[in-house]
Amino acid sequence: MHLTIVDIINDSHCNKSCVSIRSMIAADPTRIDELMQCFFSEDLRLCQRSAWAVEDIAKKNPVLLNPYFPEMLKRLDYPQHNAFVRNTVRTWQNMEIPEAYMGEIFERCFSYISDPKEAIAVRAFSITICENISKIFPELNEELQLLLRDILSYETSPGVLSRVKRTIRR
Repeated sequence: MHLTIVDIINDSHCNKSCVSIRSMIAADPTRIDELMQCFFSEDLRLCQRSAWAVEDIAKKNPVLLNPYFPEMLKRLDYPQHNAFVRNTVRTWQNMEIPEAYMGEIFERCFSYISDPKEAIAVRAFSITICENISKIFPELNEELQLLLRDILSYETSPGVLSRVKRTIRR
């Protein structure tokens, strides 16, 4: 029987399923499209469950995600659910972002950080992304540092405060 990535995702949500999906894609890289269709799904459960495997691919073989950056960015403009935003920035914080998308991603994440109404996880992951990009483009570091120092004066979330302080120190 030929298992699909959707079958694996729907069957269970555990490290074992993530490893299975990664193995399937390693054996046949064209199957990344099947995983990404799950990630882009309007079905909240399917999107959330696929996110773990997408994040794993981003860490192990990030080049496979490069063709999906335009779609990821487009969908961030009109996300079907906040889980997509959270899962996307979680994935980006752990990978090398292609230079062609760094400017747009920096701006987007900078605006997430600036918005106190944005989800805490999205803001925290965005801090890491902006820090990573500012290491490549040091001219962005001053702008990021100013924002982070401003956030210290009003932020109450321990998760965001921890990332802010750690980033300022570095």
